[in-house]
This record gives sequence, C-alpha cells and structure tokens, in this order.
Amino acid sequence: MSLYKETLMKHFRNPEHKFELENFSKKQDGVNPSCGDNITLYTKINNSIIEDISYTGNGCAISMASADIMCEVLKNRDNGVNISLDFTSMLNGEDINFTNELEVLNVFKEMQNYPARKSCALLPWKTLTTLLNS
Repeated sequence: MSLYKETLMKHFRNPEHKFELENFSKKQDGVNPSCGDNITLYTKINNSIIEDISYTGNGCAISMASADIMCEVLKNRDNGVNISLDFTSMLNGEDINFTNELEVLNVFKEMQNYPARKSCALLPWKTLTTLLNS
C-alpha cells in the first residue's frame, strides 16, 4: 500500500479530531453537492489563533481524512487561511510542496489528476475558509 493510501486510511479509520468541540467559538457546515459528503467544523479561535478545531460529518475516506489531517495541522496556528489557499492551489496543479509539520498535506497531490476526488479533499478546506471569513 502506498504512503498516500496508508496515511489517508489511518486518518479515516482512526480520526483524532472527529467530535463536536465543546465551547467552540465558531461553527460552519459544508457540503459537497456532487457526492453528498457533509461536514461541520468547530473552532475555538482566540486573537486569530485556532486554539482548537474539530469536525463531524459523513463522507468518503478522502473527505473525512482531509478533515482530520486539516484539524491536525491547523491546531494552534494563526495562518489557516494561507494554508487553505496553498492547499487549494496545490490541488489545482500549482507546484507547492509543504514542509515540516505541514508535509502530511502532500499526500493529496495525487488528487490533481482526479477532479471528482479533488472536490472531496477540498470540502473541509472550503468550509474552513468560509468559517474564517465569516
């Protein structure tokens, strides 16, 4: 099994961030109309820092793994919008390589060639962008 599949399946089968966050400060629903995947993001934001983040929802392995990985890399960060923009640009074909604690996001590069799967991976990130801009 490739690293891509192992990483995605680990986050899909054993998500660490799939629960309703208590005392959240912002909540946002998102849906992928092409397949019906849905997600609700919960965040605790303080002075633009995402102190905590979680999600609930139902969907394919890619959308749920993307949500779990997104929560993992964004917790205690203040640049969620920038990371989301870079992630979207990477999936749209730009040559972006994440490094250090964001390196796990590179497992989604294969989605560039699969438009239907790309929308699954982007669902949590689009939902996050809506939440952060609201």
